[in-house]
Formats: sequence, C-alpha cells, structure tokens
Amino acid sequence: MVRWAGRQPTELTAHGFLVSLLGGLGIGFGLLALSAFILIILGFYRVDGFRPFGVSQILTLGVLACASVFEELIMRGVALHALDRWLGWVPALTLTSLLFGFMHALNPGATLFSCLAIAIEAGLMLGSIMVSRHNLWICIGFHIGWNLTEALLGIPVSGQDIRGFMVMKVQGPTLLTGGSFGIEASLIPVILGLLVSAIFLLCRGRDTMIGSRT
Repeated sequence: MVRWAGRQPTELTAHGFLVSLLGGLGIGFGLLALSAFILIILGFYRVDGFRPFGVSQILTLGVLACASVFEELIMRGVALHALDRWLGWVPALTLTSLLFGFMHALNPGATLFSCLAIAIEAGLMLGSIMVSRHNLWICIGFHIGWNLTEALLGIPVSGQDIRGFMVMKVQGPTLLTGGSFGIEASLIPVILGLLVSAIFLLCRGRDTMIGSRT
C-alpha cells in the first residue's frame, strides 16, 4: 500500500522494528499518561474507582490497536510521503495534520477545537516523528500506546466512550478537561504535542525527502 507514494517503503524495514515499535509505544504512553497526571494534579481529573477487566475490554483494545496501525499506514505511510513528493515536506506535514484532525469531526462530542487539537497533538506530532526519524514503526507504536493508555485510564478515545480499567471523574473547564470528547480536546496535550513536535523537527536531518533515508 505504501508503494502508492512511488518508492520503496524503507521506513517499514524489518531491521530494528521491535525497538522502534517499543520506543513509539513508550513515547505514546508517556505523553498521554503525563497529560492525565497533570490534570489529576490540577484537580480536574480524579480516579473514582476501578472496573473488572474482561474479554470485552481486551477485544476493544485489540480493535483500537488495529485502527491505530491502519491510520498510520494511510496518513504517515501514504499521504505524507505522496504530498512530500509533490509539494515538499512542510506543506505535506501541514495538510496531513489538518486532514487527520478533521477526520475526527463527526466523532461524538467533536468541536472545531477538538479537531485542531488532534491536528496538533497527533497529526503534527506523528508527522514530525516521521519527518525526523523516517520510521513508521515509531509512529505506529506511538499511536497504539496513546490510544490504549486512554482506554485503560477510562478516558474517551476521540469522543468514543471506552469502559477502561479505571473510572475517571472529570470536572472543570472544557478547555482543560476536554469535556465529553476526552483528553485529546484538552489544552494540556496540545501544549505537550507542540513541544515534542518542535524537538523532533529541530532534530531533522538535511534530507529533502521524508523517505530518503535507508
């Protein structure tokens, strides 16, 4: 599928894929957990109990993981590379970030801000990882780690109410809590996403094409 962009998919090489995948999982888990921890410290989130974890929850996590892989193959594996070849990496990163954000416009509880938030904390951040590291495994791991951490914490995933391991009580301004859409519509992960994106982009090499490294 990624060959649609007119090149060999070197960013999906089997060499070192496990380290890259686990590294992405760690980054995704860490950033989402840090965002939730900040909101807990501020008093906007509170762990209000725990749920038994059964087969249905495991199946839900599996579906979320598969959806994460599919979205990364389409957005960072195909769209970002194709637009990079045609327009350059800056327009490609901008357009795919906005597209990814507004793909969630029909999700429950979605607003203009939630779409822009996802465009930054997911589209821009994951695109920046690809631009900097040229490694789709990191993006896939990140996306899986981010979504599964949300689900396990009992936080809605892009507006989808997931019955996770924890029961999270939310109170306070929607700009900080994310409201019914979940933490992805909170200003906290948006700020963290901007910082992480800036770090990855500053570490970018001199390659003119996103997929030029081997």
